[in-house]
Amino acid sequence: MSINILDMVLLLIGIIVIIKVTVRGFIDEFFSMAAFLVAIAVAFWFYRPLSLHTKVNGLSPAVMKIIAFFMIFIVVFIAVKLLQMLISAVFDNEIFNSLDHALGFFLGLFEAYIVLIILVAILQLQPFLDLDALIARSMIVRILIPLPVDSDNILQIIKSGI
Repeated sequence: MSINILDMVLLLIGIIVIIKVTVRGFIDEFFSMAAFLVAIAVAFWFYRPLSLHTKVNGLSPAVMKIIAFFMIFIVVFIAVKLLQMLISAVFDNEIFNSLDHALGFFLGLFEAYIVLIILVAILQLQPFLDLDALIARSMIVRILIPLPVDSDNILQIIKSGI
């Protein structure tokens, strides 16, 4: 097995992600993702009820839904970031700081894995270049990514699942 150009690019991207998350630490990286995802989820869940209970003269219901969504998003985002600040204060000493970065390494491995899966899926689905042969010869893809190599199979799986 030899390493091709795709392997080198994927390996470089994976290493960059792992280093970035390790340096930032588990707390900062986790809560930066969690703040956005939790805020989006809560806003999607509660914007309709809030928009029904909020009345402003001259605004359409659609505008009220948008305003309610952003209000909920901002409040939840700030709440999660405040929680991040509280937990970061606990991890401010020498021992916990090392643990934060060690856990960041493992979170970085997970994030790199997810990023590589998404990149390979995009490469397989893009219609401009035929990269199936390059992907099939990729050692990184064979080892890390349990996706079908043929993009036609992926398209069929996606279409049948939707």
